[in-house]
Amino acid sequence: MINTVSLKLNERRNLLYIFYMIMNQLLMYTEEALGDVHVYVNVAMVSSNYVEPAPTSSKSIIYRQLFDELKSPVF
Repeated sequence: MINTVSLKLNERRNLLYIFYMIMNQLLMYTEEALGDVHVYVNVAMVSSNYVEPAPTSSKSIIYRQLFDELKSPVF
């Protein structure tokens, strides 16, 4: 069974614009969050207890889970 999708030109343009916006948001998020993650990893690796992230750190990262994964044994 073959499925097809037909789009009008203006619908394709709208989708391409939306994809472009999503890609830019992902790039911006990655750049912002990556710096916070690097700082947190450096601090957490030398600590044996959970470290609270800085108040200015990205709220999109689950730091408790990140800490647990950093401290879990590697098999």
